[in-house]
Amino acid sequence: MSGFTTIVVEKRNVNLDSLLDSLCKEIEVVFPDQEIVYSSQGECVIPIAEREFVPAIRNFIDNAREANRGVGGKRINVDLSYDSSGAYVRVDDEGPGAPEEVISHIKEGEQVRSTKLTGYAVKGSGIGLRETHYRIVTLHDGRLDYSNKKEGPGFVASAFIPFEQVTKYIGE
Repeated sequence: MSGFTTIVVEKRNVNLDSLLDSLCKEIEVVFPDQEIVYSSQGECVIPIAEREFVPAIRNFIDNAREANRGVGGKRINVDLSYDSSGAYVRVDDEGPGAPEEVISHIKEGEQVRSTKLTGYAVKGSGIGLRETHYRIVTLHDGRLDYSNKKEGPGFVASAFIPFEQVTKYIGE
């Protein structure tokens, strides 16, 4: 396997419901101007690399918080659901959403210039979502989806993590 490096990522079974609930409470304490509403289907134990997974979901929430701040939105919804194949984490905001062209680039894992308005300036480099793509898709065999809300303003970021994951070999 010349030219490849095996990246070993420590995964362990984690109760995703407890993890996300704690993360939402932690962020809400730091940013009390935002109401983070967490809902869950219930306990969901899944193998994840916690050090990689948590920053990815935190990025979703941070993006939602920044999008809300730009237009006076106050609520972020974080939802955990699951089925026999894996877990779904959905984060949505009350921000302005994003142009469809930008969403298509984000879905491909490309770096795009942020469209979040914070006061008078556009904030962000787009690196966060690109890194999230790596942390979820590459390291966890997951899938990401991004869209504007169907009803009302806002953006939706979703991650799927399968219960069964395959070891990846990543080229140098």
